Amino acid sequence: MNIVCAWRRASAFVIPTRSGAWLRCGNGRRPAQCCCNKLHGTLVAARARRTLLRRHMAQEIVAEEALLRLTRLCGINLVTLYGVVAAVGDVRRFSHSKKLVAYFGLNPSVSQGGNFEGGGALKRHGRGALRALLIQSGKKLLQVTNPMQKWGLAVAARRERNKAAVAVARKLCVALLHVLMGHVIGALERLDTPRD
Repeated sequence: MNIVCAWRRASAFVIPTRSGAWLRCGNGRRPAQCCCNKLHGTLVAARARRTLLRRHMAQEIVAEEALLRLTRLCGINLVTLYGVVAAVGDVRRFSHSKKLVAYFGLNPSVSQGGNFEGGGALKRHGRGALRALLIQSGKKLLQVTNPMQKWGLAVAARRERNKAAVAVARKLCVALLHVLMGHVIGALERLDTPRD
């Protein structure tokens, strides 16, 4: 209802007459009905656009064999896969998996001084939106039965659940690099799909 009120305030429909009755739209309906109809039309158009974009992403993923292998990787949905592949581009520009992890900002900061050496929070450099998608995939991997869940829950028992999700996201990022390079990572690929 707040959306309707805000839209009414921003449009020309908010002027009541002196008797307190609302001015009517051109088709005889109340302005609130017009607002609701326009908002509903906007939502329907957004849903249709989202469906079209998802269809386009799926067609591009099906066209490449390496991307099909990535869909078999646990925790990778369509939007995450498409975003990661679009951001990474040519994976050969990363000579090591640590460089890809740093590109997404999933590497921990390091504090060194005197006799102390330890890790800290995430660096948060790099692509924030993709980092969020990978962490969200890591959180999902902790909830669903898969090869990474046992390891992730062991990390969550030692640390906390959010740190375990970031650790799983980091491991997922490394697995993504290996799959895009053409390496076989066996344990992470779903068992219910045939392998090459």
